[in-house]
Order: sequence, then structure tokens, then C-alpha cells
Amino acid sequence: MSAIATAPKRLVLPPDVQAFAQERGLTPYLAGILDVLHHVLADATTVTVELNDDPEDPGLRCILFEAEVPWSKEQRRIAVKEWHRATAAICPAPLHPTFCLITYRRP
Repeated sequence: MSAIATAPKRLVLPPDVQAFAQERGLTPYLAGILDVLHHVLADATTVTVELNDDPEDPGLRCILFEAEVPWSKEQRRIAVKEWHRATAAICPAPLHPTFCLITYRRP
């Protein structure tokens, strides 16, 4: 199940993502992660969130944020770098890889 928000609305996490976050001890970091997401993706046309299972390792799951953005390659590089820096400051290193971001350029 995924949730879709059209920028600049706030993204609402679906129940399965919330349950996964609770189970993995991620709940205390969600508000901060979502704040970073909305800041970094302020000009995104759409943002989705879902649980993603690694096809090569069934034990690996992450909360995957996907966004359509009107960015150049350089803007994308800067935004993704900011995403990683800001989320790493919020979430402890062992849990940080549980939050993933993919962007797609859509002019």
C-alpha cells in the first residue's frame, strides 16, 4: 500500500508503514524525517511512500519515499546530499538505512 501526496500537502503514512516503523523502533524519528522530506522535496509534483522489500534479501525492508521532481542533475545531487545529511542527523546510524529516497525527473 502506498500513499500519494501532491506537493505541498503533508504526506500521510499508511498503516503498514506506521506499523513497520513501530516494530523497528523508528516512530520517534518519523516526524523529523517527514519534515526533512517536505523541505528537500518542496517542489516535488508527487511523493509516495511504501514499504519496500529487497528482492535479493527477503529480510531487508525499508520505508521508501519516491518523488517526481522538476530538477536538473545538479539540483538532484544537491537535494539528495541534503536528504542524507539531514536524515543522518535525526536518525541513529543503525536505523538510518531503513529510510530510502528515489527521485524521478518529471519536468
